[in-house]
Order: sequence, then structure tokens, then C-alpha cells
Amino acid sequence: PVNLNIYEYKIEETSNKPFYIKEHSQKYSLTELLNIFKDNNIPTISCDDVVNELYKNSNVTTKISHLLGINFPSSYIDKKMLLNHIVTHPRDKRRLEQFIFPLVISEVKSFILKNKNGLVLVEAPRLFEANMESLFDTIIVVEINEKLQLERLTQRNGEKGKLLLELNKNNLIDKNKNKAEFLVSNNGSLIELEKEVQTIINKLKSRLS
Repeated sequence: PVNLNIYEYKIEETSNKPFYIKEHSQKYSLTELLNIFKDNNIPTISCDDVVNELYKNSNVTTKISHLLGINFPSSYIDKKMLLNHIVTHPRDKRRLEQFIFPLVISEVKSFILKNKNGLVLVEAPRLFEANMESLFDTIIVVEINEKLQLERLTQRNGEKGKLLLELNKNNLIDKNKNKAEFLVSNNGSLIELEKEVQTIINKLKSRLS
């Protein structure tokens, strides 16, 4: 499961560009948040899901193996092995991103083209790092405090949670948060979050009419 932090959406009266979700930190899972958009018949795609599919590709596995010097036991990426390597070799995180970002962007562009006649939601945890802003229109940031973020990472990754939080200290969302059109708090209840996100969706839909 992927965590949601930032929705990014930009829409103009004559625009069919998608809106986007960016990870910053969160209390509720991305699935729960994406379902709000799906309930409004808005096509969605998760960049993390795209990456997971790429990791099953034998050619991608071979290239990452050579790039980072990891001997994966199968024709697909062992994500635990990859995580352990990134934690112990943090400089390789950027090398991996430089390889994988263009592949993800290509998939996102294809998805957008297939759904170009309306609103589209794209979950993109590394939006600014991948320089993907130009694909979208408006940014919605969903924030949570660092303590809750650490709890979430620890639940999923055990003692590596603190290391993952440290690896993401340089996430560019804090530096780019002023680009957001909407700021949503994820520190309350799920019902409160649903109401706030639904209000935003209604505003965005009204711009298409």
C-alpha cells in the first residue's frame, strides 16, 4: 500500500490536464483517499503501482542490478533487498530515481492520453524530484505531523522506519508547498478528511462546466 500526502491538481476552464497526488506524510492510506476520487468517477493512477510493475520486468531488473551492483535471485526486483541496499548506500537512491523516473513519466503520459476528456488523478510521491510539475495543473497538499508519519513507516517497515524517514528528509515538498492551491489536514478523522477532499473535488469539477 502507498501513502498519500499531496494531491496535485491543476485545472483551467479549457484544460483537460490531470491532477496529482504527492506524498508528504499521512495518517490514512492512499487507497482510502483514492477511493474518494474513484467514487466521483475520476480515473486514477498510482506512480508507486507503476514502479511495482516495472520491478517485475526482467529488463528493468537487469539494468538496476548492474546500476547498483545488486545480485537479485530472480528476474524481478526483490524490494526488501533493494530497500536494504538504499538504506546502507543512500547515494544510490538518487541513481535509482534517475533511472526509474523517466520510465514512470512515460507510463503516466500514456495514462493521461487515454483519459484526456476529463479529470485525471495521478499519485506521484516524488513529483518535484522527478520534475513532473509541467504535466499537471493544480496542487493539493495533504499534510500530517512527523510523529504520525514515523508511526506509519514503522508499522510497515519495522526498525527501518526511522531510516526511511531520514532518507526522505530532503523531500522537496516542503520547499514547494507554496505551489499548492489547496492544503488539506490529515490529522483528523477519516470522515473529516473525506468531506474536505470532496469539497475540493466539487470545486474542480465546477471549473469544467
